[in-house]
Amino acid sequence: MTTPPHWKQLGFLTPDAMECQQDVWALQARLRDALGDVLVDLCARTAEPTWASSLEGAAGRCRLLADSLGDEAGPEARERVEADDLLREFEATLGEVTTSGHVPSLITTGYSVLGELSALPIRLLEDVAGPHSRLLCGRITGDESHRLLGRLFPITQPAPRDKENLRRLLRHLHGGLFTVYESWRQTFHTLGVDGEHVGEDFVATVRASHETLGLKCTRADVGFTKT
Repeated sequence: MTTPPHWKQLGFLTPDAMECQQDVWALQARLRDALGDVLVDLCARTAEPTWASSLEGAAGRCRLLADSLGDEAGPEARERVEADDLLREFEATLGEVTTSGHVPSLITTGYSVLGELSALPIRLLEDVAGPHSRLLCGRITGDESHRLLGRLFPITQPAPRDKENLRRLLRHLHGGLFTVYESWRQTFHTLGVDGEHVGEDFVATVRASHETLGLKCTRADVGFTKT
């Protein structure tokens, strides 16, 4: 059995960071699992063979990463994260979307919420992580399972009214995930990530996601932050 690396080897400043890091892996595992579910659902609803094959492959890679993250987190961290009330509230809202069968909602949620924004803390953590953690951070930030959704969305040819409805949906989901991240501010701080940077990067990521999806992004779309 491999001995877990010492917290000093990971590059962290306190022994508490080891547990905090495991919690982050557990959170990432749950978000990646949700993305995998979205990709599988879209695969089943896609009649075009090439897209179906691409979605199936992306879902498989996403699930493998989620499994690796869950293993790295360990059972205790997974239990702690599962008991997080704000995360459960966010996941309840997310579940209404992911079980709706509405393809444009699945695509935009998978791309922006479960793709770009789910990896945001890891992009910041990668800059300060020790050698062991940095490897797994690189796997997360390098995963592009959601990227094909950005290319798939224009094919749905949403009408202007549909785009406005999707903006409202994303506003709600983005706000829920941002609230979760805000409640994890101390965890990120322990790992060496400034909570203010999470907020700033969250706004920038929302704007970039909207641009990729061809959706307008106004102050209302990032009004859930203090930025």
